Amino acid sequence: MRAIITATNVTRVAPPATAAVPGLVALDAAKPAPPPPPPIPDDYLAKLVNLVPAEVVTLYGALAAYVSDDHVIATIAFAVGIATTLVWLSQPTTLPDGSIVRTPSIQYPISVIAFVLWATAIAHPIDPWLGGWYHDHPKILGVVVAAFTAMAPLLIRTKPTR
Repeated sequence: MRAIITATNVTRVAPPATAAVPGLVALDAAKPAPPPPPPIPDDYLAKLVNLVPAEVVTLYGALAAYVSDDHVIATIAFAVGIATTLVWLSQPTTLPDGSIVRTPSIQYPISVIAFVLWATAIAHPIDPWLGGWYHDHPKILGVVVAAFTAMAPLLIRTKPTR
């Protein structure tokens, strides 16, 4: 999934208990296994990749190209893309060590805004409702998309682990 890993959103899962073999004595039974190291919080690039819902934007772009003549269906596809982004983010991520990562609440609005900007830059779903404003000012949206994409990872703070 696409959850950003921070120091606060990881839930540890207890490792499965091993079945004891009758008559076999474990040599290290008194010594518990050391806990796995905490996951490393995502850096700027990993946050950038996880914030922009590329799968949903790609699916929307393909669908919008297919229904580009019908503005109502294109707008419905746009709304479905927003809903799909939220559903996609709501799924927890399981790391290789068994930790479960839940999506930080701040990631939901940031990813939805990223989807809206990228979808608008790709297929102009709301342009008919804006009276063709986008076609009169195409460079403004490009600058907004680039600026938001570059700054969005900075909006999610990761607390340093100690």
